[in-house]
Amino acid sequence: SKKFYNLNPYGEKYTANPSSFSAYVQDKMEYSEFIINLGMRLDYRNADVAYNVNPNGPSPVYKQADSKTRMSPRLGISFPISEKSKMHFNYGIYYQDPKFTYLYTNLQGDVSTGYPIIGNPELNPEQTTSYELGLDHLIKDNLRLNVTAFAKDIDDLVTARSYFQAGGYPVTQLTNDDFGSVKGFELTLEKLPLNGYVSGSISYGYMTANGIGSNALEPYYTYITSTTDRLAPITEYPLDFDQRHTLTALVSISAPADWDAKFFGMKVPGAWGLNVVG
Repeated sequence: SKKFYNLNPYGEKYTANPSSFSAYVQDKMEYSEFIINLGMRLDYRNADVAYNVNPNGPSPVYKQADSKTRMSPRLGISFPISEKSKMHFNYGIYYQDPKFTYLYTNLQGDVSTGYPIIGNPELNPEQTTSYELGLDHLIKDNLRLNVTAFAKDIDDLVTARSYFQAGGYPVTQLTNDDFGSVKGFELTLEKLPLNGYVSGSISYGYMTANGIGSNALEPYYTYITSTTDRLAPITEYPLDFDQRHTLTALVSISAPADWDAKFFGMKVPGAWGLNVVG
């Protein structure tokens, strides 16, 4: 009978000197009615390795992995709508490189093992496009309300897919085929430390995180190696990190250096602070 065990496990040996760099420029433009923060980030990655592009063929064919370059814009705008209220809007594209494990696993394309996995040094960075709209309102001099709504589109998530079999076993290759989305809002009521030692905040957040895969190897363990259903989902569903409700409270107590307080007749030293988060 078939078992989830490699009777012929493979070893790997390779030499690579991957390189990466990033650069960022930002300009802050202040006008009488609004403030603009405009930025651009450059990310570059070179895996510096060759891999077998013909793992199912009679002989290996090696190709040098291409380098990856991404430009990501950032935009932030804030403007007042009354004497005690202001709004802000943020937009940005963010990239995250895949784990090196996903880039360099089994680049020789060995498919002689049971349920083999083949890495992919051509993986694209995972992309998140983020939108945020918020309102700050000063209810009193020491009490502020913040309301923020956000949305994120996540593309090119690393995942596993099987496109062919070898020796009766599906061969798993790592690709950028998963996607997801995050939406939600947050309400925060904050007490400012004006003329007092105690400040704090309480916030409530609501979020939905949907997609077609919570981690890169989920299809490998859940679908590809299944004996009943080898079809990965094609529509979004709640992911592992989907957390609908979050309530956070913060209390901060601070004493100045010249604090004049006594406890049972003894002077209490100042210049200290205490934070409690729940």
